[in-house]
Amino acid sequence: MFEGYGIYYYSDGFKYEGEFKKDSREGYGILYYSNGDKFKEIFKNDYVDGYGIFYSVLGFKYKGYFKYSIPYRILFFIYQILLFLYYSLSFIIRNKLSLILIIILIISMLIN
Repeated sequence: MFEGYGIYYYSDGFKYEGEFKKDSREGYGILYYSNGDKFKEIFKNDYVDGYGIFYSVLGFKYKGYFKYSIPYRILFFIYQILLFLYYSLSFIIRNKLSLILIIILIISMLIN
């Protein structure tokens, strides 16, 4: 049984460093995601409860109040969806621009 301060490594690459009470994350802790993101927050019964800061490897930071009963994994799932959309849209936009540049290059070669 975990009690007090400690570090726990999850099988999926997550790491929690902080306070435990009766095998649950309880109190201040930092959750490190496998992709490099981290969450500094207050936990209550393994849930986010209180003020926290989310740091993204993409460079943005979210500060705010998190209400209990929102499991961190749901927040992480939503973040992963947004991250997927961000990279997908970036890829599509980048490839469209490349395609447009190739078409312009071909047209300019045909004209000359």
